[in-house]
Amino acid sequence: MKPHIDPKVDCVFKSILGKEENKALLIHFLNAVLSRTSGVRIQDVQILNPYNEREFESDKLSVVDIKARDDQERSYQVEIQLALHPGLTARMLYTWSTIYHDLIRKGQTFTSLQPVIAIWLLNESVFAGCHASHLPFEIMNREHGIVLSDHLQIHLLQLPDWHLQDNQQREIDRWMFLFKEGQDVDVEHPPAILHTREMTQAIHVLQHIAENEAEYLLYQQRLEALQVEETWKAELERLKEKTVRATLREAQERQGKEEAKQREEQARQREKEAKQREEQAKQREEQAKQREEQERREKERLLELLKQAGIHPNIPSDGI
Repeated sequence: MKPHIDPKVDCVFKSILGKEENKALLIHFLNAVLSRTSGVRIQDVQILNPYNEREFESDKLSVVDIKARDDQERSYQVEIQLALHPGLTARMLYTWSTIYHDLIRKGQTFTSLQPVIAIWLLNESVFAGCHASHLPFEIMNREHGIVLSDHLQIHLLQLPDWHLQDNQQREIDRWMFLFKEGQDVDVEHPPAILHTREMTQAIHVLQHIAENEAEYLLYQQRLEALQVEETWKAELERLKEKTVRATLREAQERQGKEEAKQREEQARQREKEAKQREEQAKQREEQAKQREEQERREKERLLELLKQAGIHPNIPSDGI
């Protein structure tokens, strides 16, 4: 049984679309992507960085894209991205801008610049709330719907948001199926959606890699590099989560200690207030006794004055 080949692995991806012998596949792919947003039909392209296995052998984690120029001098960048990262959209603009910047040479005018079209095949969706599989972007004014220039075009092909439906005959659907489901396709008996000349040629590329020892070893090397990269990412994410949990626990412990300290302080304050109330009660009791003593002495003084005056009030002794 032939091993299954994942067309999303960079060396396979570039072998399908970036080899001179498969230039017809690149033309077909570009026309399939652009057919919805442009009336232009590409007849020929020049691959500016054709497939070279040495670039994969020398750098296991190299960034691999396909650069081409068509017969109307429009430039193309095609890249596959298996995992999202925080700076991905900024990188899309940056790589587009470097290509556009390099188009103009000393002595040339800005009118010599031609459109640069970037196509990103994504294994994860960029926009969680949007489930469109094909998202074209350009520079335009939202209020008036005015396009500033057609020189900037970025197309996102989101594989997770593409789903096979009955009677799908669009060429873009064939390519989306190939890249999303190609690893599990029986190359000897492919499904009906791949029964075209271009898709047959693409499947032959997968068969060649599976049958050619050198190509298959290179594929295995790239696959292992991706697995190692994903392992490191998972480990870093695990450590990050562990650090976050430890930080959260420390914060909770600090908060708990602070709350316990506050409770102790509140208890001490309540105890202090209780003592103050007790002291105040004692003071009030003492003041009451003092008033009683003063009243008793005043009565005795008044009685004594009455006696001296010869007045003897009939007051019981215990009434004093």
